[in-house]
Amino acid sequence: AYDCADTSLGLLYYPQTSNVIVDKSLSVQIWLTSPPHRIYGNDALLIEWQPDSTSESKDCVTWKPERLYFNSMNFEKRQELVITRIKSGGKQRLIPILHGGGYETVYTGVYPIFIE
Repeated sequence: AYDCADTSLGLLYYPQTSNVIVDKSLSVQIWLTSPPHRIYGNDALLIEWQPDSTSESKDCVTWKPERLYFNSMNFEKRQELVITRIKSGGKQRLIPILHGGGYETVYTGVYPIFIE
């Protein structure tokens, strides 16, 4: 296993908090604070999402694409995550799941997307 203690690895979002009504969508721009590390010849980072366990509602929104891909060439390029509210409910937080590029050690609890 690769153990990375690089504290410059992180995510940026715009916007971080949004109000989305039923049957409407929101576009969130996502990019990285620094490039993924090249580990065993691969610098790919895959980001997936899951509802946070503290969310008031865990099934009121969907998002596309299911995964975003970053590497050392596109880490500063903003990618788009489209979030759609499919039913009314409480506030929801989406937490990233990070795979690759040394990002596995990043504490993702500080990088939620808030949906009201």
